[in-house]
Amino acid sequence: MSDVNFYKTLREGDRVVLHVGQNGYVTRIDEITSEETFTVVQPWTLGRIFTTRVGEAYKVSCTTSTGVHSFRAQTSKVDESGKVKLMELQYTGDYTRTQNRQAFRCQVMIPMYIRHRPSMPLTKASREGAWVQSKTLDISVSGLKTRVPGKYCVGDVVIMRLCIDKFGMNETVHDLTGIVVRATEATDGTKDHICGIEFVNVNPKARATLSKFVMACQRKHSGKEREKEKI
Repeated sequence: MSDVNFYKTLREGDRVVLHVGQNGYVTRIDEITSEETFTVVQPWTLGRIFTTRVGEAYKVSCTTSTGVHSFRAQTSKVDESGKVKLMELQYTGDYTRTQNRQAFRCQVMIPMYIRHRPSMPLTKASREGAWVQSKTLDISVSGLKTRVPGKYCVGDVVIMRLCIDKFGMNETVHDLTGIVVRATEATDGTKDHICGIEFVNVNPKARATLSKFVMACQRKHSGKEREKEKI
């Protein structure tokens, strides 16, 4: 018996990220086709469509109202007959779920630097991705929200450097890779963008630092809530 049932855990429209090496490709579920398969719209990234062949394998993460579902899958079908190109993913194993309560978001500002990750192959323009300074608006072990100068689009791959300086910590997380999963232009005329960024391929040291920071923030938040209850 399979350890997944996508009819019960996933919904049409849920966000999907296909992880390929250091790249992450964002798309949405088009249809649940069986307990172990679903279709997605072939995503775009860096101005071109993602291409796949039957049998290609990926690490997949699906964000739902109940948490983040991660597993391995492979392409079982490719449908390029219509205007919208679809690919069907077949579950192959390693299912885990991170519940929403485990993805506690700290409403806290910490200094950070961000830049677009150069595309491959490198061009003169792609080498010029300068670091820009920003601050987090919120952060969790799986991603963050930030306001950044310039234009950012869903699917953009970025590199970040976080300068953690709160809750007794003084650590820097270097070369953190993420993918933009939400992007809206600020309404104050600055052309800044408010971006939701999901971390991808986080190394163990960086994940441990992020977990330590989020846990410290959660303890601080819980302490404030207890103080409110006493009043």
